[in-house]
Amino acid sequence: QIVHVNRAFIEITGYQVEDVMGHQPSLFKSGRHSPDFYEQMFRALNQEGEWSGEIWNRRKSGEIYPQWQTIRVIHDDQGRVSHYVAVFSDISAIKHSEHELAHLAHHDPLTDLPNRLLFTDRAEQALASAQIHKRGCALLMLDLDHFKIINDSLGHNVGDQLLKAVGERLQGLFGPGVTLARLGGDEFAVLAESCPQVVQAAALAQRIIDSMKQPFVFNGHQLFVSVSIGISLFPSDALSAEQLLRNADSALFKAKSSG
Repeated sequence: QIVHVNRAFIEITGYQVEDVMGHQPSLFKSGRHSPDFYEQMFRALNQEGEWSGEIWNRRKSGEIYPQWQTIRVIHDDQGRVSHYVAVFSDISAIKHSEHELAHLAHHDPLTDLPNRLLFTDRAEQALASAQIHKRGCALLMLDLDHFKIINDSLGHNVGDQLLKAVGERLQGLFGPGVTLARLGGDEFAVLAESCPQVVQAAALAQRIIDSMKQPFVFNGHQLFVSVSIGISLFPSDALSAEQLLRNADSALFKAKSSG
């Protein structure tokens, strides 16, 4: 039973002293942990006299939040367990920062699309699944034509706005099972997880080309942008995500060279 709490406890949890005195700490249970979690905690307390770890508890408002908690066993003069002292800190802000950092590590900061790292990871997962289920995949590499001219003549700010707008327009074309990414510069990539035939990949590429026929308007400028596309298919062209990317890149280079 709880016999003492300090002011920081009240500030973090929202509970007043009279709310918790005489109650058990299970009052704060979040429901996120299994019985095994608590069994391991008490095993450590019984064997080592101490437990430290991350635990999710509930504030008085009902909000579930993460704590970093250390519990120590206190013994009396006869060596018997008399109290447990728990010291904890609210690590919600740290968790939020970790989530943001993980997002930033896997997404392009300009368009918020998956970056090359996340796209490659998804491609590897898609190919592994495709191998098991005996289905085909297509990887399309896109490059905006003459993007450098827009950047040089109208400035990088307009160039960035254009890249964001292209990303948004492309996102509007695809449903589930298709991943769109920005790999860097004016290069985008599309992974279609269920694309068994060449004609389906070609039709997807044509939809992308057609979507670019409408102008993009910024600061009174009407910008018309076309795209070059390179296509690589699994399993006919490549058996790994790395090879699929490389082959699509080669096909894109050939498409650009051919005008």
